[in-house]
This record gives sequence, C-alpha cells and structure tokens, in this order.
Amino acid sequence: MRNNQPVTSREYKLSADDYLISRTDLKGRITFANRAFLEASGFEAEELLGAAHNLVRHPDMPPEAFADLWKTIQAGRSWVGIVKNRRKNGDFYWVSATVTPTVADGQLVGYTSVRSMPQREQVEAAAAAYARLREGSGSGLAVRDGAVVRRGLAGLPQRLGKITLKRRILLSQAAGLAWFLAALLAFETLAGPEATSPLRTWLWGGFGLAVASSFIAGTLLLARVNRPVQDMLDFALRMGAGDLTTRLDYRASDEMGALARAMRTMQRSLLSVVGEIQEGMSS
Repeated sequence: MRNNQPVTSREYKLSADDYLISRTDLKGRITFANRAFLEASGFEAEELLGAAHNLVRHPDMPPEAFADLWKTIQAGRSWVGIVKNRRKNGDFYWVSATVTPTVADGQLVGYTSVRSMPQREQVEAAAAAYARLREGSGSGLAVRDGAVVRRGLAGLPQRLGKITLKRRILLSQAAGLAWFLAALLAFETLAGPEATSPLRTWLWGGFGLAVASSFIAGTLLLARVNRPVQDMLDFALRMGAGDLTTRLDYRASDEMGALARAMRTMQRSLLSVVGEIQEGMSS
C-alpha cells in the first residue's frame, strides 16, 4: 500500500459547510477535484488531475479499509466510511466519505467521492479501530461497506442492532408462524391421542397453507418495498455525488411510487438550477 511521507501531528479540521468532491476513472486516477478538495488537501489542481487518488492517503489508514472500499464500489454499491487523509504538507484531516460508482449511458465510467466533516465521536471510534487493525491487534474486527464491525459472536449485538428492512419483514413472518406452530403443539399435548385424525389433518394442513401463504406474501412485499427502497437510496447517493442524470424507473401508484415521483421532481429542479447557473456564467 502506498505510504505517503512525511506526516505531522497537526490536524486540519473541515467546517460544516465543506464538501470535498472528486471524480476518478476506473483505475482511480483523478479526473475532477472541486475547490474545497484543493483547499483541504493543499495540492494544486495540476498536481491532482491525472494522479492516483491515493496521493492523499494517510499511512495511518489500514489496508483493510481500502480493500473493502474497492470491493464494495466494484460490486456496484456505495461505500460510506470515515477516512483519515494526508495533506501535501504532511498534516492530516478526517472526512466522512461517500464513494459511489459513476454511470454514463448505462456504463460504469468511474467513481465519485463526496466528503464532509465527520462527528468527533466518529473520528475517535475510527482512529481507535484503525490503530488496532494496523497494529495487528484487531483480529476480531473487519471493515464491511465502510463500517468497522466485530467478527463472530462478539459482533452479534452490533449486527442485531442493524437489522435491515428485509430481515425485519422475514422475522415478523417467522414470529407469526412460530406462534401458529406453538398453538398446534399445545393442542397435540393437551388433546393427546384422543384427538380425531381428521382434525389433526385439518390443523396441520392449515399450518402448511399458512407457511406457503406467508412465503408468497413475504416475497411480494419485499418486491414492492425492499427493492424500491434500495433503488431510491442508490438514486439519492448518486445525485448527492453530482450525477444528476441518473435514472429512477420505479413508477408504482402506491406510497413508494409517490416518493419516487418526488425524488424525480427534485432531480429536475436541480437540473434546472444547474442549467440556469451555467447560462449565467457563460453570459
């Protein structure tokens, strides 16, 4: 991994209004850097454009973080994490980074990174975790989609606290079926062998029907809720990264469809504002 030197112990702190934006090609070479990025990094535009983005990588960042970054964005997903960067003079600055794939005409053409000021508690937690990973004492830690997580049983509480919408739907279905099954087993215990065979057949048949119905209903619900949520999240992240031409094709007539229409309206409004600004600059 690239080791940029020298480094100092001086921190350059971003303000709440700072948004550092850069774009790279598929190999990580910088193709665009906004003014805020130039000011924070201390580099001139000529030094950044065409250079590998790891020019600002700080040696305190563990290799696991960037391995996870590339694995995530090359899979087409957005990466969100806390990153320590190095300035040209060796100082450092912390950012909350969102890196998204950049798509043009349906083809992946590069990646866009938007960085902002992180919370201090985020910085402190990341610094401690990265130090453990870097020093080899973090065998129980891993980086997943930008988040530092615990492996194995130690990370179970953390994983349970981040249950996805899909898992919540499946768990609610499983809970309902578990109560049905418990009632059937209680009936078997209380009725004993005296219970009529036809009644048992009807009850267990009803349970089988409930399982099948629950599976079908869950599949339909996930298709109508979970997938659109993921698509709209991806749409919002891409727009936040500056890709105002990204598409959102969800057009249902329910509440999710209304949200999708509102997001497309926001996109058109942003495109209009950007167009007016560009016209004003050229006139």
